[in-house]
Amino acid sequence: FALCLLAGAPALLFGQHISAQKGLGIRGSFWRSENNLGRVQVGAGVNPEVKLNISGVGGSIYFFNKWSPRLFFETSFGAAGSFEVQATSAAGDDVDFSALVPLLFGLRYELLSPANTSSLRPYVSAGMGPYWLATGTSRLIGDSIFVQEQVDVSSEFKVGTFLGTGVNMH
Repeated sequence: FALCLLAGAPALLFGQHISAQKGLGIRGSFWRSENNLGRVQVGAGVNPEVKLNISGVGGSIYFFNKWSPRLFFETSFGAAGSFEVQATSAAGDDVDFSALVPLLFGLRYELLSPANTSSLRPYVSAGMGPYWLATGTSRLIGDSIFVQEQVDVSSEFKVGTFLGTGVNMH
């Protein structure tokens, strides 16, 4: 029995990869724009007034449909954002924020052949879709007795493209 178990173990660990025809997945993402430094900063750094800065982190949910052994069509909905908290006055902190919300349609091409037995599947992807971008500032104004929050927000829709690479785990 032990000999049969040892002989069958490699087949269990390195079985042939069979990818699903359709499915759902989740992804983490990183977004770097010209005014986004792509970092996480807590406390004093370059600017001692910055209490917290989280830039460019996000995620998405995607649906895929297999078109050929290595080519997939994907639809993805996600969000990435940034915010920075600054100590600016006795009334309170200023918060600057931005959010990017894309609805994307694209193709994913797996780089390894379906005969490869690896459970890590590197890919490249490309596509396009509408992006909603919102930026704003929230600040407390007034004196120590009467404080009022002021929120300024601007947003816009744009059509854009994407290129990506990654590794799926099966």
